[in-house]
Amino acid sequence: MRTLLLILCCVCCVRAFATHIVGGEVLYKHIGNNRYVVTLNLFVDCVNGNPGAIQQDTTANITFFSGADSTLLSSLCRSVPRTPPQRITKLNYNCIDLPPNACVNKYEYIDTFDLPPIPGGYIIAFQRCCRNNTINNLITPGATGATYWTHIQDTAGGGYNNSADFKELPPNFLCTNAPLIFDHSATDIDGDSLVYQLYHPFHGASDMNPRPNFTA
Repeated sequence: MRTLLLILCCVCCVRAFATHIVGGEVLYKHIGNNRYVVTLNLFVDCVNGNPGAIQQDTTANITFFSGADSTLLSSLCRSVPRTPPQRITKLNYNCIDLPPNACVNKYEYIDTFDLPPIPGGYIIAFQRCCRNNTINNLITPGATGATYWTHIQDTAGGGYNNSADFKELPPNFLCTNAPLIFDHSATDIDGDSLVYQLYHPFHGASDMNPRPNFTA
């Protein structure tokens, strides 16, 4: 019975430890030859999120896969340190003032990688669990992880590419029954044509393994 109680206690502790993720994105910029600057932007609930989980994210495990067959490219995988937090306070409309118990911080994880052309290009991914418990439209958000990823296309045919950047961050809060006009378009420094679609997000990590190592 003591063993069972210990196991249950550990499970509860793990589940409570990593509830802080609001959202994220992965960007890349070509800086010459085969070198790219890769940036992970991670948005964190700094009031309702677990402080231990936020402190644990001093580095992010950035994982690379082949864009052709999803093979893990372990030689490229790296733990990338983060920059100091930037407070996100922008509200895009006037129906509310910023609530005193609301806080979103943005952390950047930036590093440079040598990525020679390969068939299918590269998939860059980061997984983390769990989402902040204040989310109302997810079942058990405190046990729901996410995968943030991007695809660098094959450049073997000549030419390099950069990721598109969204013009604005979405507002931290929405008001019930209040119209919102928000420009969620992006820009592309290469002049590429951009297509937008709704997409079902990937799960990533779990409350039992909130910070996965570099695995396929």
